[in-house]
Amino acid sequence: EGAGLLPLRRFGRADVRVTALCVGGGHVGSAMDDRGAAMFLERALEVGCRFFDTAESYSGGESERRFGRYLLGARREEIFLMTKTRAMDRGTAERHLAESLERMRTDYLDLWQMHDITSAGDVDRRIENGVLEVMLEAKRSGKVRYLGFTGHTRPSAHLHMLERLRGLGVELDATQMPVNIVDPHYESFVMGLMSPLVERGYAILAMKTLVYGQLVGQRTSWRRDRHAEDLGAVGTEVTLAEALGFVWSLPVCSLVSGMTNVRELEENAGLCREFPKLDEAARERIVARVGRYAGPQMEFYKAI
Repeated sequence: EGAGLLPLRRFGRADVRVTALCVGGGHVGSAMDDRGAAMFLERALEVGCRFFDTAESYSGGESERRFGRYLLGARREEIFLMTKTRAMDRGTAERHLAESLERMRTDYLDLWQMHDITSAGDVDRRIENGVLEVMLEAKRSGKVRYLGFTGHTRPSAHLHMLERLRGLGVELDATQMPVNIVDPHYESFVMGLMSPLVERGYAILAMKTLVYGQLVGQRTSWRRDRHAEDLGAVGTEVTLAEALGFVWSLPVCSLVSGMTNVRELEENAGLCREFPKLDEAARERIVARVGRYAGPQMEFYKAI
């Protein structure tokens, strides 16, 4: 308390800075009750977080409703607010935007993202069906400040999106993708995407930084048939500080963490202030140490 904001990083090419830790909103609607969500969000503000992530699909909109009820209010101007849409066509995208704004009781979003792109065909379909057009219109009208896209299935989908955007003469502002210590071994977002994104000035938002908890030994993912047998690389091969320090030592704008309780929040906030700054050689040593944990069972969300 009293330590002020968490460290700030520039949001890509934009003239704005955000906290290097972003509170993932998936669990705010599912892993805690109403009172617990209120206390968690208040504590997130107290420890210095000002970047908050959610999506219209999280718990049937309950995550967004709780953000509107307990997070924003008088603090709206201090907070960098992100939500996402899985819309596959123009009409759905328009409806999702209107409903997200209403649930969160705000008249604008700081970041609105095309959520969960899975393949080149998926990207093409959404663009052809008008989703990107709705997003660009929302930015022009002031309902949204910045735009981005997310995905955790395959890096080629992100690369195809970048190609399509270049062909359309459009640049978005951010992308969200898996960034973690086992990623370089399998369908790697870190190896395949970091350089082109940095060159184009994108804000890179890291997610799945503990592989949905599997790196710390949790079996809580949504695809239980794909679980790794070897869990818990964090605590045996590397420390939590090293695992998250690996991510913050890369050119990411913020680490989006799906924290489920106040203890995890406080631990991550502490590490955000004092993470080990790892050079390339140190990062490569960590990646080498965790090779046996890598692959499709560990990163079960990739290349489904």
